Amino acid sequence: MTQNTDNPWQVHKFGGSSLADPECFRRVAGILLAEHRPRLAVVVSAMGGMTDALLGLVRSAEQDAQEIAAGLEALAARYRAAVEELLGNGTEAEQT
Repeated sequence: MTQNTDNPWQVHKFGGSSLADPECFRRVAGILLAEHRPRLAVVVSAMGGMTDALLGLVRSAEQDAQEIAAGLEALAARYRAAVEELLGNGTEAEQT
């Protein structure tokens, strides 16, 4: 395998507090957009607090399996809210 040393990869990894809310996503996007490199790789993990929330759900489910569905819906709602704030609900794109 040949390595291109003239144009090496730049890898960025974001997660946790750097993806805590929509404003953080905007900040990350700004960092990435400022990188004018053709070989840019981006790795993202869960939003801030998500891993702890999932672990809490598992612990709760051990006591009461009914809690898992509501807990997962709450986590999904958090992601949906972030996406809607960042991308809108589709009406803006339909108007243009």
